[in-house]
Amino acid sequence: MVNSLKAKGIVCNLNPGEISVRGIQCKGKVDSYPEPVHIYIPKNYNKSDSNSFNVFFHGFESSVNIFQVNKKDTNGMGDFGARLNASEKNNGILVVPESRGEGVTYQKYFQDGTGKNFELFKNQIEQLTDNKFSKITLAGHSGGYLPVTALLKYPSVGDKVNRAALFDGTYKTSYPIADWLNKNPENKLRLSWTTGGEVVEKTNGFIALVKNKNQLIQVPTDGSHIANIKDGGFADFLRDN
Repeated sequence: MVNSLKAKGIVCNLNPGEISVRGIQCKGKVDSYPEPVHIYIPKNYNKSDSNSFNVFFHGFESSVNIFQVNKKDTNGMGDFGARLNASEKNNGILVVPESRGEGVTYQKYFQDGTGKNFELFKNQIEQLTDNKFSKITLAGHSGGYLPVTALLKYPSVGDKVNRAALFDGTYKTSYPIADWLNKNPENKLRLSWTTGGEVVEKTNGFIALVKNKNQLIQVPTDGSHIANIKDGGFADFLRDN
């Protein structure tokens, strides 16, 4: 996979020490998307028919600092490679597209009303990695709930997803995700929120709309808004897929 990425101009960090902690971290451009795309590959990656395509949408206010990594530990808010490695999942990759400003790029390319742009995006990642992904998961933090909500509403995408996650991203306009849950009893959502944050009331409103509460993995946290990505169990979400 790495050779395929490198051949197509994607830059990967192949430092052995980094790989042992964060797997292989790659960054580059995809033809169908104008901003940089981060691709994370677990250290013991296994190519198989059950490979999963995990996509994470960052928050709008955190777009500048979301990819920060602490070299001394794995507590950096954007240490996605460490989250994937900690999940011990070895048959899926994690893709995190960057978005400019107030989610401008997400809105233009992933909230297109059809889901066609996302399908094209996935197909091009498959070409870049020389792989096929049989499963799709979607996760979003804060303002990243908007593309997750939109994509789950589009049958061309939402019908192929049965695992999703929101980290401090339960706003009123995310309520249609409850429809996605109610539509299929096999669908599950990891729902995490900071108990001292601004989304507590809306989170309770969202939970009330879900008919089968067993479809929800509820993870309240008492840390900061940004820390909710880690405290809310993003690694656990990846592991469960």
